Amino acid sequence: MIDLDLKDFENNRDRLDTHMKKTLIKLSSKFEGKSHPTILWTDNGYHIYQPIDGIVFEEYDVFYDFLQYLDGRDLTTEFMRFAEKYFTNNRADRQHSPSVKSCLIRIPVTLNSNNNEEVRIVQRWNGERPPIQLITTEFRTYLIQKRIDKIQEIQKEQKQRQRFGRSHFNKNTTDNIAWIEKLLQTPIEDYRKSCMWRIICPYLINIKKVSKDEAAITIKDWLEKCKLEKCNKARNLEFNIQREVNRWLRSVKPFPPSSKEKLKIQLPELYTLLVKYDIIQND
Repeated sequence: MIDLDLKDFENNRDRLDTHMKKTLIKLSSKFEGKSHPTILWTDNGYHIYQPIDGIVFEEYDVFYDFLQYLDGRDLTTEFMRFAEKYFTNNRADRQHSPSVKSCLIRIPVTLNSNNNEEVRIVQRWNGERPPIQLITTEFRTYLIQKRIDKIQEIQKEQKQRQRFGRSHFNKNTTDNIAWIEKLLQTPIEDYRKSCMWRIICPYLINIKKVSKDEAAITIKDWLEKCKLEKCNKARNLEFNIQREVNRWLRSVKPFPPSSKEKLKIQLPELYTLLVKYDIIQND
């Protein structure tokens, strides 16, 4: 779904036509000559629709792991926006933001309400669906850059907090809880899911008031430490780190983390383990 708007080419129809042809050439080149999309003329520009044989990105870890960097968008929506920018060399209408939940199209032979002109078919789709795999490498490269940009943004915010003090950003933020901060620096050999659910996620979101993106990076760093340190020899991490982090952060409730007293009663094995690692003192 590509939108090339006449106004973005200084209302010059020749320039618009030239760029539309370049877009079609790039589509044909990347899809090995199997691209023959429907093209509509709306009097304001061209709408290009190329069906493809797709996949569910979230079913593949190589793509799923990037979800946390997309500001809540799903991977299919991100692919649609990437593809429009990619095939037009960033000359698509900047106000056009297709998504899974909102894919509005012009209907041929109807009137464009903006100018009362008829929507015309310039070219009809030939019925072929090129495989999405022909462009997934480029999409993953795009996602890698999104991850880099998001991490840099979070790191910049963290440095600003350190420089000016957390109260400069959130006056309601509660002071750090020392034993949980120590836990975040200490890889442990077991009960890591329980720590995420009962302690770390609610602490980062509800006490420290960090963003879910920042929390995800902090938790992932801790789990990676658990994976790399010798404790991993005792019991391997038996779950997909990124998937579990995203799941717990999505479901975190507005409650504080479990206190040491509650852990001692409700999760005595975890409490004992935290005492073993000198994270908390046994009373």
